[in-house]
Amino acid sequence: MSEVKGYKVFNPDWTCRGFQYEVGKIFEEDVKPRCCDRGFHFCEKAADCFSYYSFNSENKVAEVVALGEVDTDGKKSCTNKIQIVREIPWQELLTIVNTGKDCTGFCNTGDWNTGNRNTGDWNTGDCNKSSFNTGCFNTEEQKITLFNKPSDITYNDWLRSDARYLLNQIPKDVVEWVYEEDMTDEERQQIRPMKQQAVISKCLMNLNVVSYGGAAYQTFRGITLSQYQTLMLKSLNSVQALR
Repeated sequence: MSEVKGYKVFNPDWTCRGFQYEVGKIFEEDVKPRCCDRGFHFCEKAADCFSYYSFNSENKVAEVVALGEVDTDGKKSCTNKIQIVREIPWQELLTIVNTGKDCTGFCNTGDWNTGNRNTGDWNTGDCNKSSFNTGCFNTEEQKITLFNKPSDITYNDWLRSDARYLLNQIPKDVVEWVYEEDMTDEERQQIRPMKQQAVISKCLMNLNVVSYGGAAYQTFRGITLSQYQTLMLKSLNSVQALR
């Protein structure tokens, strides 16, 4: 009886349907295997396992060998004698279930997909034949949004655009942060107006202006107009002190 190699998915504790497995061991049942009825189930293709189990990196996946009788029904098989050969690390599994490269989904023939069964590239949805899609079953590349609004260009158009090229030419190290104590007298003079504006803005943050009969009445957290005026004078004095 020839050996049949395949793959099997387990829970994180190496159990499957209540049965405890262990890497390196052989398990045997005195039954005639029959899919969906009795025997140890597995798939000859790793990607087929995820027609029956969730594609979850928390689960364990192993390379197995059927050493006994084998019954096959479509994508799944079962046997009455199985060896759990070795655990397959998740990163290795991704290369097995995808013919494309750097995919985190499965059954992708394109590259860099996080969805499943994509023949295009850079898709986060499923079953796309084009690239850069976030939906499913797309055969044409989608138009992207710019500044949260629909545009007339695709992501590929953006990659080749003059606008993107110009943005990439902008130096990334044009800002230098300087602590105030390290500033020159000229630099301190330049930031004083900004500090004054910051004090005024802080005062006005809690100011609620209410229009009534064409006149503006100011209330500051429920205090009277007179109390508000006194508070504002103190704040303006703080601004004067910064000069």
